[in-house]
Amino acid sequence: MILQLDWIPTGNHQAPFAGVSQGFFAAENIDVEIRRGTGAADSLTRVATGGADYGYTDIANLMMTPGAGVKAIMSVDREVPHAVLTRGDTGIKSFSDLPGRTLGTAPTASSNLYFPLVLQDAKVDATKITIVNVDPSALGPMLLTKRVDGAIMWTTNIPRLKPEADKAGISIVALPFDIVDSSMYGSIVVASERTLQAKPDLTRRFLTAMRKSFLFTRDHPEETAAYVKSVNPQQNLEYELAGLKESNTHIYTWQDDEKTFGTFDPAKIKTTYQWIVRATKANPSVDPEAFIDRSYFPVK
Repeated sequence: MILQLDWIPTGNHQAPFAGVSQGFFAAENIDVEIRRGTGAADSLTRVATGGADYGYTDIANLMMTPGAGVKAIMSVDREVPHAVLTRGDTGIKSFSDLPGRTLGTAPTASSNLYFPLVLQDAKVDATKITIVNVDPSALGPMLLTKRVDGAIMWTTNIPRLKPEADKAGISIVALPFDIVDSSMYGSIVVASERTLQAKPDLTRRFLTAMRKSFLFTRDHPEETAAYVKSVNPQQNLEYELAGLKESNTHIYTWQDDEKTFGTFDPAKIKTTYQWIVRATKANPSVDPEAFIDRSYFPVK
């Protein structure tokens, strides 16, 4: 079985590795291959076309492609840490300082959808900002080596970037997308309708293992990050652990996760789709519940 990530194995993408190390997938008789990704749109396409059984994507990418034959089967982020990360030496302190600057982004990153709305809200002319599309793994290095003035990245990347930034005497400044971040879902797990129809039992077992993996990661970030490092030796354990802990603050409540983690709240689904309509001119008459399938998620 193939699980397609939509990013490199950082932040919330580390949880499935805990499922491997702790035997949660094996306990469900699942042999899982976890593949790194290059963005939410690409991951969604791979799931839709049969290149992966299940995958991470951003709910925005799903909702802006009705008819893709893909359903959201588990939520991950309860809030979305979209932001522009920049350096203190640039003098950029707000979105109004961005005209005339160069920003890096991954071409299929979901943050790109909301950036124009943020600029519009700040009354900033988007045509005066240069955007450079690069591989996700290159964004941090380009920011720290001053090849771009800023990078469109989630704030969960800050702890991973901070150690190297500190060594270079660089301060990292975040410009969060405040008008969007707390009112909508972000990362989700999806499956094609074809997979759901053909493999309903596998889907239930997969989600059981994924839920256990995330709750383990909440309680044991150090152990999770250490295992991710062991299978991705190019990664820095200190950085990835810091990023994982930051990511966890956007996923868990530490109050009712055993009941609520992974579920979809109808009211928040509705609010999420309202933002998608604003960002992408999606059809406002579509029922956002059409993108969700709750029938396979383990009830606790």
